Amino acid sequence: MRDRSGRLCLPLFFSPVRPAESAGLVTTAMHTDEYEIALSRELGVCEGYVKKYRKVLDGLEARHGMTTELFFEHSRNGRLTAAGELREWQQAFEAWQRWSEARDEYGRLLGAMRQSAP
Repeated sequence: MRDRSGRLCLPLFFSPVRPAESAGLVTTAMHTDEYEIALSRELGVCEGYVKKYRKVLDGLEARHGMTTELFFEHSRNGRLTAAGELREWQQAFEAWQRWSEARDEYGRLLGAMRQSAP
């Protein structure tokens, strides 16, 4: 999504809920279809956001001709001064990272649930 000047605007999405914080999914050994369906749905949501933010990062990398890693290295060394670009890239990277971590954790929980299924 872009604002009127054409700059990328990243909506303030809620942070993904960490599955380990959901006591019902972690403390019970019971396997039900509802839990598996819920975990699959959450995994799908996370995968969608990971792809979305990866696409944003890919666009920034293509526009500036450098990787995200190199961009942050240059910004730490003071070689970049575009505060707006830095903020945009930082927000996209942090969102991608949070959603990736949540996706990985949901995937791990779903895999463990499927292995414990009768």
